[in-house]
Amino acid sequence: MKRTTKRTRLLGGGVSLLAIVIAAPSFAQTAGPAAPDSSTLDELVVTARRRALDNATEIKRNADTVVDSIVADEAGKLPDTSITEVLQRIPGVTMSRFQSLGSPDQFSWEGTGVQIRGLSGITGMLNGREIFSANGGSGLNWGDVTPELMAAVNVYKATTSDLIEGGTGGAIDLRTHMPFDYNKPQLDVSMSATYGDFIKKASPAGSILVTKRWDTNIGEFGALLDLASTRYRSADSFIRTEPYYPSTFNGKTVYVPGGFNYGNDDFDRKRKGIYAAFQWRPVPELTLWQTDFISKYNTKVGGGGVFMDSSGPQDVVSGEFDADGVFQRGVLRGSNAGGYSPGNSNNQNPGKSWTADYSGGFTLEAADNFQVSGAVQVVNSKNQNRSYGLGVGSASIPEISFDTAGDVPTPKLSTTAPLLDAAQANINNLVYNQTHNSGRMTAANLDLQYDIGDGFFRQLKVGARIADRSENDSFTGTYWSATGRGWNGVPQSTVATSPAEDFYVYDFPDFFKGKRDAPGPYIFASPGAATPENLLRYTACGPQLAMRCSTDPTSADYNATRTLYGDPVNLNFGNAPNAVLTKVETRSAYAMLRFGSDGLGALPAFTGNIGARVVRNEISSTGTFTFSGGTEFYRTLADAQASLAQVGGLDNVAAYRLANGQMPLTYQTVSSSTTRSETNRYTRVLPSLNLTFKPDDAWVVRVALNKTLSPPSYNDIRSTGSGGVSTSANPLNGTSSSGENISLPTIFNGYTYSSGNTKLKPAVSTNADFSVEWYPKAGTTAHIDVFAKNIKDLIIYNDINTPAATLFGSSPPLIVSNGALVTLPGNVSGQANYNATETSKIRGVELGGRSYFDQLPGALRGLGLEANFTYIDSKSPSTRARDMNGAPITDLPIVGLSKYNYNVNLLYDYGRWSARLAYNWRSRYLATTTGNGTTNSYTAANGASVSYALPVYVADMGQLDGSVSYKLNDHAQLSADFTNLLNVISRTEMEILPGKVVTRSWFINDRRVSASLRLSF
Repeated sequence: MKRTTKRTRLLGGGVSLLAIVIAAPSFAQTAGPAAPDSSTLDELVVTARRRALDNATEIKRNADTVVDSIVADEAGKLPDTSITEVLQRIPGVTMSRFQSLGSPDQFSWEGTGVQIRGLSGITGMLNGREIFSANGGSGLNWGDVTPELMAAVNVYKATTSDLIEGGTGGAIDLRTHMPFDYNKPQLDVSMSATYGDFIKKASPAGSILVTKRWDTNIGEFGALLDLASTRYRSADSFIRTEPYYPSTFNGKTVYVPGGFNYGNDDFDRKRKGIYAAFQWRPVPELTLWQTDFISKYNTKVGGGGVFMDSSGPQDVVSGEFDADGVFQRGVLRGSNAGGYSPGNSNNQNPGKSWTADYSGGFTLEAADNFQVSGAVQVVNSKNQNRSYGLGVGSASIPEISFDTAGDVPTPKLSTTAPLLDAAQANINNLVYNQTHNSGRMTAANLDLQYDIGDGFFRQLKVGARIADRSENDSFTGTYWSATGRGWNGVPQSTVATSPAEDFYVYDFPDFFKGKRDAPGPYIFASPGAATPENLLRYTACGPQLAMRCSTDPTSADYNATRTLYGDPVNLNFGNAPNAVLTKVETRSAYAMLRFGSDGLGALPAFTGNIGARVVRNEISSTGTFTFSGGTEFYRTLADAQASLAQVGGLDNVAAYRLANGQMPLTYQTVSSSTTRSETNRYTRVLPSLNLTFKPDDAWVVRVALNKTLSPPSYNDIRSTGSGGVSTSANPLNGTSSSGENISLPTIFNGYTYSSGNTKLKPAVSTNADFSVEWYPKAGTTAHIDVFAKNIKDLIIYNDINTPAATLFGSSPPLIVSNGALVTLPGNVSGQANYNATETSKIRGVELGGRSYFDQLPGALRGLGLEANFTYIDSKSPSTRARDMNGAPITDLPIVGLSKYNYNVNLLYDYGRWSARLAYNWRSRYLATTTGNGTTNSYTAANGASVSYALPVYVADMGQLDGSVSYKLNDHAQLSADFTNLLNVISRTEMEILPGKVVTRSWFINDRRVSASLRLSF
């Protein structure tokens, strides 16, 4: 079985599209009549969207390095409704439509992570200065940014030494307006409403920008205020299959899904942005400025999911399989007694984030050829996410059927009656999770610029920057509790015995937009029940479950309750927050020399810059490290044999334990919790060279060579963590002469360990670009860029086998041996993030072009076409992956990297009309190998334990969006935007055997239409 691609078709299609774009100028020049008169040309020039495209082209054309840009039109509108959607239109830039790269089971309605040329290491900037979100990572959550406040977005794919050290992928600079950008007072107002065809609700949005300049006797002043508020509501349906386990059918090994899940989700986001800017020019040589940028982002995610799986091999009643024995359709019977044990959970996930940037600075023309500039910046960011869930289980369902054919699978249940039986609907679990992140950065920079003259050396620029950043990340972990199950001494609670308002029957209306019927309705907890206060009544010590439970601290049962279930009156349910404080101090300095010539020998006119940026980071991380206690084990099998002989065999084990507690020669782990502080520091030199050749006015040829770095994320370097011992079953277990099963202490294998690693190195990328750009006339451009990246110290997740002392450091595990505390030597076997020793290599090419057919007759001259295509190949050490037989899967691509992606935009800009149809497509990419639900173990037919960690991919996906606007007059514009016109079904896939991929999930969400009115005065 071999991985296959659509390379030939995609390359052919991409090149053909670009050929049309590049050929457009010559076609237009030969196809039309005489040139239009000047009044018609004026109509073309004033079109707002086209002017914005031309401005973006000029930014690219005049840049010192490889840059792509998107510019807001004169009404302040970017071409899409979120920053991520804006960025995906740029060649080589992709975004994820899932919660994160590591969570492909969770759909994201607006898109999340952004990659440049397949890499997630990106530096986020606001007006050239670093900005971030406090989210446990180290970068910016692009969804936090209010696009209505942006004037432009610049994507740096190469760098110059005066830019803040960019990531391995590049840097993204969000640009805002400044008062002195305007020559006269300006007032812009926009109002809009967006409707989703699945959520069936409208969402309002509005923004206002006002700016003015004043001349006074103490100089010129300018002020700008920009306010924006948007609401976004959406919904989705999903169907998801469990991993395909090996089973036997008709004497052959086949691979059968362990069940399926289905459900609906809804999403409600409110985002508000405030931006204020002030400028003062007391004398012509000095300009002072201040900007304040605040973005608030609140979300509510809710929904219900039904889980129909048995987490292991299934019995096949009937089925059809492909040539590799992989299930296609059929009827399955759960291998557990009675079949499948269905369950559901109604989860409520409120979240909020807040990011603020306060910056001030100056620019001083100290002399005719000497400029000094500087800035001081403070960034504050907070993020809080919570999750509450209440689960319901029902009586077993014997069989399920599943058909994977078509765009949407067909799951069915042999009966739905158990799902609606309130007397057997057990309230069986609750779940709670909370994270809270807060970060702060203070930074200052000073830059000196000296203009040398018009000779070969033109300008020298030097500067320095200091930045101190800290982040507190607090999380309680995920608390799960049985709510009363009988076996734990607490009566089983059911829907029939609970308050009626806490539960309801949900029948999944309009499931998958009517493309499929939901397998069955189910009794769910109401959204109001899934809150911290109401969850208390369903803890094992809730008021109606008084047996061995109490919420009264003076009660005799209170301590027993705490021991069994945690603190019943603590909204964290007994989980102490696990906090980590991370600090990063950055010191950097650079020198850059600009040069140029009108031509040297055979070389055409060129300009360039050469320089280096030196960066030093000092890192400290302080957190709590815990070691699990209470595990009794033997150090060796020989000790176990001697111990069993000492007590006189299996018949005497029970009596010996009753009298002595522990078996002889055993060890027992001791619970511990210590504060651990770790530090690291590194210095990197990042050189850069950029050459720009201009053979004539139409051609630009660039060569860019540079180094960039991406530091580890804050999650990667956290010092908080946990450890324990790793043991295996004792082969001496057996049955006594009386028939009693005797389980002996396990055998020591080493240690488990889960923590960040403060000693991780930054990934450093050596980059090369060769770009050819063509600008034959206004409105027409084309380019090709061949690029290469070699990345050292890329952080990957894989197996480790390391001496315990290396990882535990100052927090060694404590173990009781004959009453004394000892630390046993041993290795940590498991998985962790570490720096790869092998260099990762990326090679690729970008092609792009845009042209308007200006010479066509009449209104047709407003037609235009824009397209770009990116091909990326990579070779990198694989992250850890295991197939369903436990065998390694190798040669995996870099996480988040699509081999192909392209954009095709049909444009129309003529007179008062502007319209666009935009299609974006990216090929399959690896999302994770550690996904929840695709990383686990099971017991095979021969009794062996098999561990699997499946690669999960996001499948090929394309989306068509559109917009149309009409300029009523010089002050008013009506527009409509359309999103997801093709009603796309998004899919994820899992690789169950090397090269064998099956669909994991199917999602469908809203098509959206937005109507807006923009006023400008």
